[in-house]
Amino acid sequence: MAIQPGAPVPIAPAIAALPKADLHIHQEALPRVDRLPALQQRRPPYDWAGWCNRLMSGTAPGMERLAGIFEPDAALDLGGRSL
Repeated sequence: MAIQPGAPVPIAPAIAALPKADLHIHQEALPRVDRLPALQQRRPPYDWAGWCNRLMSGTAPGMERLAGIFEPDAALDLGGRSL
C-alpha cells in the first residue's frame, strides 16, 4: 500500500497509545510563528499542509528537498518579522 506525502496514515490503536518523544520539535517553531501575525492581521494562518504537498511533489528526494524544508515559502507572511 503506497501512502502519498501529507496523507493521513492509519495507526493501530495499540501503536497510537504508546508514549512518544518529539524528536523534531525545531520544525514546529515556524508554523507557530506565523499564527501571531495572522491573528494580528485577521487573516488565515499559512497553509503548512499545502506547503508540504508542494515540496514533496515538486522537489526530487535528496539534498534539494532537504534544503527546501528549511527554506520558507515565499507566501509565508510574518508581517514584516524575520525568522
